[in-house]
Amino acid sequence: AAIEQMGQRLAQAKRPLILAGGGAIDAAPALQQLAERLGAPVALTINAKGMLPAAHPLLIGSTQSLVATRALVAEADVVLAIGTELAETDYDITFAGGFEIPGVLLRIDIDPDQTVRNYAPALALVADARVAAEALLAELGVLPARGAEWGAARVSRLQAQLASDWDAPTRAQTHFLQTLFDVLPDAVCVGDSTQPVYTGNLTFNPDQPRRWFNSSTGYGTLGYALPAAVGAWLG
Repeated sequence: AAIEQMGQRLAQAKRPLILAGGGAIDAAPALQQLAERLGAPVALTINAKGMLPAAHPLLIGSTQSLVATRALVAEADVVLAIGTELAETDYDITFAGGFEIPGVLLRIDIDPDQTVRNYAPALALVADARVAAEALLAELGVLPARGAEWGAARVSRLQAQLASDWDAPTRAQTHFLQTLFDVLPDAVCVGDSTQPVYTGNLTFNPDQPRRWFNSSTGYGTLGYALPAAVGAWLG
């Protein structure tokens, strides 16, 4: 079965990586356990922000379009993509190409078409993300510790590199967003096509899912924020 084969590939991986999208948002607890079991860094799409707490040592964030993060992705020998289209609005925001997955790609999605779109996998599974993540956890069992240079250590080096590259406006906008959520921890931020939103897509990580929405995941449609905010308020 595909889940058994995926479990074997992940168990044998020396440098596993997880790419999670909004389609996996209800699998957040199981996905966090899976990442911790594997010692796998986790990159999230914009719609998946908050699936791991902001301070989690395995959280890369949503910087898949940046050179430093792409270098980490290129080092991974097995990549699990779950609930993500692997589309350019999350993985290539400059539309310049260059996001590559040299490692063995495993894809899980509830939509059969999405399991093969944009990047062809070595193995694909059509399944609900939460059910699949829980099945993988059961399949993996207890694993030996990964090498000291991967996992949290590799993410820490990446975050330090990215932080050193942020310019003053980026730091200021990130601080503004962090302050907003510190004061209003249960807030839902719905953004239009503005610079703080673009910055937040890269640098800001809420502690909970479904707290960060904007039109950048749909090619920057203007006028999105107000009606979407009304929808978020109505629940």
